[in-house]
Amino acid sequence: MPKVFRHPEWQQKVAPMLQAVADVVAGQAEADTVHRFWQADKKPEEARAGLARLAFEAACDAGDTQSAAWLQTEYTQHIKIPEFKTATLKAMEAGADDMALWLIKNMPLADVCEKQKDKTIQALLASAMQISRLNIVTTLASMQDTADSGLLYRAALGGQITNLRYMVDTCHDQKTLATWDLNAALVIAVKQGDVAMTDYLLDAGADAGSPREAPLKRAAERFAQDGFTITGLLLAAGADPILAKDLLPAQQSMIDACVKTAQDNHRLKLNHATGLNAQQLRQPQEMLGTTGLHYAANHRVFDQIAIGKMTTDDFLLKDAQGETVLDVIEKRNDVAALLRPARWVGQADMLRRVLPCLSEKTQESLDVRQLLLDVDMQTLRQKSRGLSLKPKGFHRF
Repeated sequence: MPKVFRHPEWQQKVAPMLQAVADVVAGQAEADTVHRFWQADKKPEEARAGLARLAFEAACDAGDTQSAAWLQTEYTQHIKIPEFKTATLKAMEAGADDMALWLIKNMPLADVCEKQKDKTIQALLASAMQISRLNIVTTLASMQDTADSGLLYRAALGGQITNLRYMVDTCHDQKTLATWDLNAALVIAVKQGDVAMTDYLLDAGADAGSPREAPLKRAAERFAQDGFTITGLLLAAGADPILAKDLLPAQQSMIDACVKTAQDNHRLKLNHATGLNAQQLRQPQEMLGTTGLHYAANHRVFDQIAIGKMTTDDFLLKDAQGETVLDVIEKRNDVAALLRPARWVGQADMLRRVLPCLSEKTQESLDVRQLLLDVDMQTLRQKSRGLSLKPKGFHRF
């Protein structure tokens, strides 16, 4: 709308014009009483458009749906999607749910192309996720063909856990829930110290260590305000305990205790779901939400799995996100624990096949020659324990 219509001269006409509209709606006046507000203007068409929009805006601000409906019907050519969008955003910000819902339901979307319609609904839904109650969110979401998990972070910004739950469930049902969107929301929830939302997002599948352990870093920044609660939730869900000790050196004993408790629980859960049976470990388990191998790697309890029962292909097994078991172990900064020589006794040949499957960065950090030598030495020591060192013909007297 041109700035001229924000001038006091024009603003003074809005209230009496809106009153005239209310009188027309109530059957107490003719439509001509509204038209007179611009008939004397030098540019009556331009004045009519400007005043109609100003009056529509004022009616929406006042929650007067009847006057707003009359104006929109009478001046359809002037009150279109942009006016409805602006009024809806203002109503949501003011917490005027009834007005916002009326505007959403009466928005003239049939007059625009699908691209503009989708863009408008998406913009309104983004704001609603952050500032509105669930009834507005569900109304807008129902107008979309596909739910978008990219809006989860908006609910996290506004601390709107009810909206967040709804969108996670909807996206999950429609198979549009992206892990990276859960992760983005998790970082915000941690940054804002929202314990309930952090716990929910982790349970919904957000990665405690992604991207680049950002949740743990944000939790450490807020440790003075929030204490150990959020840090503990992240560690229990797989965040890096080594980094946690670097970030919070004064909390090492608590970190160790938290990690031990979490790992004990994860070991029990892994055992209960798979019985540590090799075939069961390879298959997705509903209780775990992934394969047993990936679960063990994700929660740093891979020591439960006997290397001798595995094959090279097991380390390259992919989960629903396309990550191999080795990918997860590397992401969890747990390669050192995996490659302890004692774990590979008698399995040097498989180790030689597995090592090239690690990332180049990890391979560059390893002393492969020394690692293989250590494995061979420990294998020989193990074998030697089963050999008798007594010379033949030796008799004890």
